[in-house]
Amino acid sequence: MLRGHAHDLDARRGAEPAARTACAGEARIADLVAEGLSNPDIAAKLYLSRRTVQTHVSNILAKLQVNSRAGIVRAAAEHPEKGTTASA
Repeated sequence: MLRGHAHDLDARRGAEPAARTACAGEARIADLVAEGLSNPDIAAKLYLSRRTVQTHVSNILAKLQVNSRAGIVRAAAEHPEKGTTASA
């Protein structure tokens, strides 16, 4: 979901691909946010600290240019073919 979408944003902005492309961890976290998991739930599931998850979610919000978790869910719904859940 996020990797492809972020790449689409890169092309429109003319940004360096590495500057805006989601890392594998961010893509996985974005998928879990889209599934409705909370930050503490994501942290427990992925064996990460809550702070690490919070940082990834903040980065995802910035890359997608949305202000809430609902925006992440919308992006996932708009681009289901770019999901990472099946490949993770």
